[in-house]
Amino acid sequence: MKGKIIAAVCVLLLFIPTVLAIVSYNSAVNHPVDRAAISKMVITDVDGATFTFERGAEKSADELGGDMIAFFVDMTKEASRTDSLPAAVSANDYYEVSYFSYNLETKYRYYFTTDPSDAWMTDNHGAAYRIKRDTAEQFISSMYAVSLYKAAAAPVMTLSGNTVLKPQKMTWKYQLNNSDYSDAVVPLNKEKETLTVAGSLNLSFDVEPDYLLVQIYDGENLIFNDLYANLTSDVFSENAQLNVAISAQWYENTERGSYGEAYYNFTADVRAPSAFYLGETKILPGEFVVITGKNVTDPSAIEFSSTPEINFTPVFFADGSYVRALVPISYELNYSPSYTFTITCDGVSTNLTLNVEKKTFASQSYSVSAELVSSTRTNSAVQAFYTAVEPYLSAQENTRYWTPGVLFTEPSNYENMQVRTGFGLYRTIVMPAAQGETYRHPGIDYRVAADSEVLAACDGVVVYAGTQTMSGRTIIIEHGFGLKTIYCHLSAINVGEGDVVRAGDAIGVVGSTGFTDSTCLHFGMYVFNTPVSPYNALWYTGIVTIDP
Repeated sequence: MKGKIIAAVCVLLLFIPTVLAIVSYNSAVNHPVDRAAISKMVITDVDGATFTFERGAEKSADELGGDMIAFFVDMTKEASRTDSLPAAVSANDYYEVSYFSYNLETKYRYYFTTDPSDAWMTDNHGAAYRIKRDTAEQFISSMYAVSLYKAAAAPVMTLSGNTVLKPQKMTWKYQLNNSDYSDAVVPLNKEKETLTVAGSLNLSFDVEPDYLLVQIYDGENLIFNDLYANLTSDVFSENAQLNVAISAQWYENTERGSYGEAYYNFTADVRAPSAFYLGETKILPGEFVVITGKNVTDPSAIEFSSTPEINFTPVFFADGSYVRALVPISYELNYSPSYTFTITCDGVSTNLTLNVEKKTFASQSYSVSAELVSSTRTNSAVQAFYTAVEPYLSAQENTRYWTPGVLFTEPSNYENMQVRTGFGLYRTIVMPAAQGETYRHPGIDYRVAADSEVLAACDGVVVYAGTQTMSGRTIIIEHGFGLKTIYCHLSAINVGEGDVVRAGDAIGVVGSTGFTDSTCLHFGMYVFNTPVSPYNALWYTGIVTIDP
């Protein structure tokens, strides 16, 4: 009998650990915030930063005694149950705390502000509690409450408008709710960076420093040692590798609630600042000018504005070591004696002044039959023409086919060719017993003998060869960088789209197709969609550029 009792006791002893484990597991499920049951705790603050604490790990040196699991367990147990969270509190961001017990994860929410009397929590069932003031005060004064203080965010320095540079050294103190100051954790640069500098440092801070000193070394030679406000672009006028040291200070400011100092050090890979030049400084209305730029790495990043407005946005194209843009002053603009172009590149702005001489455009009456107008120059015919040619005129071609300073070829080789209607002239259509529209003439009409050859005025690519009701048989040639020429009223076309032509090549035959009362060659020049005067290109200077 005695043996049986001993055997039974032994069997019971074998089951005791299992029973205890089941009891402990059930306890963990019903009471997840139990110090003895928690193996790990993870805190996620309102900015998304996480802090992980494991039972038995070395205690941290913080303001809460080092045992964060114990602190949160006690804070939770001492909280007072309430019916619900205040409406204003429930809309706030919160700390999420995950408790891990026997591989179970239970999440609580803790609502803190910098006011210790306004601290709340909800458990895993959504029940609401108010946290004791003195306990909340301890937490919001700790390093884990940094996300509650906007002033704790260290200032960020940006170079050239888009490069964030971390300091090598920095101290940053922010004011707590009790007016004491605490040290913020600041991410630092472990290695010295090399950054591209074009024209200027262009430093900016999201919190402006009270003192900003810049020291620049060329090798061992100190070439600048002064306040940033006194730094000029001439320091960066040549390509070089310079060492830059920056010291910034933010003085103690109770209104801002923070202060500190930072030290930055980097190598500046200096690229000479961009510079821009006008090919001509004086033109007539309806003409265009070439802007040339140098030391430009990205033409698409160039910004342009004009005072007064020219209603045109130039496109800059890479051209060897330069960039160029053709800029028309349309005859449709209200006259201004000068325009100021502001060109900004890599943070450096250049102002260029273009003077425009006053010009009076002549008028002309164009007597034609009503039948010709009704068959070739109706509103729908005009609209159809511009709809058809617009994609070709607005297209961008990165290859420059024209040569600066070289005259264009006259668009026909007929010996007695004469100008019948000039560029920009006000032309009024006159019909028997009626007067039609008045419009600006966008090119030159030549009197040319029938069957004369039509010649390409400049090297280029044929982008359009077709027929339009208003312009008749028509050719458009792309010359690059936005420059196009157009040839209308032809009797025959000898080229096709995509053909590469040279100046003087025969591309068609003069005719009288479209809106014309006689054999005629209409020749036009465009900078993108803007008609421009072809006179300089044909007869005087060619296209003028400056290669500085």
